[in-house]
Amino acid sequence: MKKTILFVATLALVALGALWFMNSTGGTYPLPKVLDSNAKGQLLALPVVTTEKQITWKPEWVPASQPGQDAVQQALASVVEELEGAPVSLSVMAHKGLASREQIAQRLGEALSQNGVGRYQLQPLNEGEQQKVGVVLNCAVADSAVAKKLLGALSPYLGGRVALLYGAQPAGEMTLELLGTPFFNSQGQATFDPNMINRGNE
Repeated sequence: MKKTILFVATLALVALGALWFMNSTGGTYPLPKVLDSNAKGQLLALPVVTTEKQITWKPEWVPASQPGQDAVQQALASVVEELEGAPVSLSVMAHKGLASREQIAQRLGEALSQNGVGRYQLQPLNEGEQQKVGVVLNCAVADSAVAKKLLGALSPYLGGRVALLYGAQPAGEMTLELLGTPFFNSQGQATFDPNMINRGNE
């Protein structure tokens, strides 16, 4: 009897997680919104994924919610299936010096690694380096569609603006650089986007 109750409860949690994600993003996984585009790349926006009406962003690390974790795994599995065996790797690189930035890099990298499409690593912070956007995804032009699918699948973990830059990377090899300061909502979603943080605290 206890096993039956536990099984039903588990199914209910999985269903709730899927429903929460679909209600929040409008589908299995959302594609980023294109805010601007030119020959060098695109400025993208990932959605806020939360059940809160009044969103509060805090600099302290927040563990990912179980529905968020389930949604990321389901969405990445869907992307991998769409790739049909094509070799793709998205490496998440966090600049050293901020524990929460390293933690979110690990969270993103582990999710990608578990689905065979990426990893994470730390790198030294270059003094005086300034970026208008705190998250930068580097890829070949031909990989831009796949890159956006992977970003969409990761959106329960990462929201806000992302700069997608075209470079000379080999086909199928992409890097996601975390350069700014992350803030977290109650669901554990992180953003490096000051505009989103200010909007959420109004």
